[in-house]
Amino acid sequence: RFDLVVAGSGWQTSGLKHQDSVFGADFATLCSQSKILLGLMGDEWTNLEAYFSNRLVNTLACGAFLIQRYTPGLETVFENHRHLIWYENEDELFEQIEYYLEHKPKREEIAAKGREEVIARYTYAKSVATILAGKP
Repeated sequence: RFDLVVAGSGWQTSGLKHQDSVFGADFATLCSQSKILLGLMGDEWTNLEAYFSNRLVNTLACGAFLIQRYTPGLETVFENHRHLIWYENEDELFEQIEYYLEHKPKREEIAAKGREEVIARYTYAKSVATILAGKP
Protein backbone atom coordinates (compact mmCIF):
# COMPACT_ATOMS: atom_id res chain seq x y z
CA ARG A 1 0.00 0.00 0.00
CA PHE A 2 2.90 2.36 0.74
CA ASP A 3 6.54 2.40 -0.34
CA LEU A 4 7.64 1.29 3.11
CA VAL A 5 11.15 0.43 4.23
CA VAL A 6 11.83 -0.75 7.77
CA ALA A 7 15.15 -0.40 9.54
CA GLY A 8 16.46 -2.56 12.33
CA SER A 9 17.12 -6.15 13.19
CA GLY A 10 14.58 -8.93 12.88
CA TRP A 11 12.86 -7.75 9.69
CA GLN A 12 14.71 -10.09 7.34
CA THR A 13 11.94 -12.71 7.33
CA SER A 14 9.02 -10.23 7.31
CA GLY A 15 8.74 -9.94 3.54
CA LEU A 16 9.10 -6.15 3.84
CA LYS A 17 11.83 -4.06 2.26
CA HIS A 18 14.34 -3.56 5.04
CA GLN A 19 17.77 -2.34 5.94
CA ASP A 20 20.01 -2.89 8.92
CA SER A 21 19.80 -0.77 12.06
CA VAL A 22 21.04 2.78 11.57
CA PHE A 23 22.74 5.04 14.08
CA GLY A 24 24.39 8.46 14.21
CA ALA A 25 24.91 10.12 10.86
CA ASP A 26 23.20 7.23 9.06
CA PHE A 27 20.10 7.76 11.23
CA ALA A 28 20.11 11.49 10.43
CA THR A 29 20.39 10.68 6.72
CA LEU A 30 17.48 8.24 6.93
CA CYS A 31 15.39 10.91 8.67
CA SER A 32 16.24 13.54 6.07
CA GLN A 33 15.40 11.24 3.16
CA SER A 34 12.06 9.98 4.49
CA LYS A 35 8.73 11.72 4.01
CA ILE A 36 7.25 10.01 7.07
CA LEU A 37 8.81 8.01 9.87
CA LEU A 38 6.72 5.65 11.95
CA GLY A 39 7.11 5.17 15.69
CA LEU A 40 5.98 1.57 15.93
CA MET A 41 5.99 -0.43 19.15
CA GLY A 42 4.66 -3.71 20.42
CA ASP A 43 1.39 -3.94 22.30
CA GLU A 44 3.23 -4.73 25.54
CA TRP A 45 4.54 -1.14 25.68
CA THR A 46 1.40 0.82 24.83
CA ASN A 47 -0.05 0.92 28.36
CA LEU A 48 3.02 2.45 29.95
CA GLU A 49 2.44 6.06 30.94
CA ALA A 50 3.94 8.43 28.32
CA TYR A 51 6.29 5.70 27.16
CA PHE A 52 8.45 6.29 24.14
CA SER A 53 12.00 5.41 23.23
CA ASN A 54 14.81 7.82 22.54
CA ARG A 55 14.12 7.19 18.83
CA LEU A 56 11.13 9.52 19.12
CA VAL A 57 13.23 12.42 20.41
CA ASN A 58 16.11 11.63 18.03
CA THR A 59 13.72 11.50 15.07
CA LEU A 60 12.18 14.86 15.95
CA ALA A 61 15.62 16.38 16.62
CA CYS A 62 16.61 15.43 13.07
CA GLY A 63 13.64 17.45 11.78
CA ALA A 64 11.71 14.43 10.55
CA PHE A 65 7.95 14.05 10.42
CA LEU A 66 6.87 11.33 12.84
CA ILE A 67 3.68 9.34 13.26
CA GLN A 68 3.97 7.69 16.67
CA ARG A 69 1.88 4.99 18.32
CA TYR A 70 -0.02 6.61 21.18
CA THR A 71 0.72 5.78 24.79
CA PRO A 72 -1.33 7.21 27.68
CA GLY A 73 0.08 10.56 28.76
CA LEU A 74 2.00 11.26 25.55
CA GLU A 75 -0.02 14.48 25.40
CA THR A 76 1.74 15.66 28.58
CA VAL A 77 5.03 15.67 26.67
CA PHE A 78 4.10 16.54 23.07
CA GLU A 79 1.11 18.05 21.29
CA ASN A 80 -0.64 15.94 18.68
CA HIS A 81 -0.75 17.57 15.22
CA ARG A 82 1.75 20.19 16.40
CA HIS A 83 4.99 18.33 17.23
CA LEU A 84 4.12 14.93 15.79
CA ILE A 85 1.10 12.81 14.96
CA TRP A 86 -0.04 9.85 16.98
CA TYR A 87 -2.31 6.98 16.17
CA GLU A 88 -4.17 4.39 18.24
CA ASN A 89 -5.06 1.71 15.67
CA GLU A 90 -4.08 0.50 12.23
CA ASP A 91 -6.95 2.24 10.41
CA GLU A 92 -6.03 5.56 11.99
CA LEU A 93 -2.36 5.02 11.10
CA PHE A 94 -3.18 4.39 7.44
CA GLU A 95 -5.48 7.45 7.32
CA GLN A 96 -2.72 9.65 8.77
CA ILE A 97 -0.12 8.32 6.33
CA GLU A 98 -2.42 8.92 3.34
CA TYR A 99 -3.34 12.42 4.52
CA TYR A 100 0.18 13.60 5.26
CA LEU A 101 1.69 12.14 2.10
CA GLU A 102 -0.68 14.48 0.25
CA HIS A 103 -0.06 17.52 2.49
CA LYS A 104 3.66 18.26 2.33
CA PRO A 105 3.50 21.85 3.72
CA LYS A 106 1.59 20.69 6.81
CA ARG A 107 3.98 17.74 7.23
CA GLU A 108 6.99 20.08 7.05
CA GLU A 109 5.39 22.52 9.52
CA ILE A 110 4.78 19.77 12.10
CA ALA A 111 8.30 18.39 11.63
CA ALA A 112 9.78 21.85 12.22
CA LYS A 113 7.68 22.39 15.37
CA GLY A 114 8.67 18.96 16.66
CA ARG A 115 12.35 19.76 16.18
CA GLU A 116 11.95 23.13 17.89
CA GLU A 117 10.26 21.47 20.89
CA VAL A 118 12.97 18.84 21.29
CA ILE A 119 15.80 21.37 20.95
CA ALA A 120 14.10 23.66 23.48
CA ARG A 121 13.33 20.98 26.08
CA TYR A 122 15.17 17.71 25.54
CA THR A 123 18.84 18.27 24.84
CA TYR A 124 21.23 16.06 26.79
CA ALA A 125 22.26 18.93 29.08
CA LYS A 126 18.66 19.94 29.78
CA SER A 127 17.60 16.34 30.46
CA VAL A 128 20.50 15.82 32.90
CA ALA A 129 19.70 19.09 34.68
CA THR A 130 16.04 18.03 35.00
CA ILE A 131 17.03 14.64 36.44
CA LEU A 132 19.48 16.19 38.91
CA ALA A 133 16.87 18.73 39.99
CA GLY A 134 14.39 15.91 40.66
CA LYS A 135 11.75 17.44 38.40
CA PRO A 136 9.37 15.39 36.24
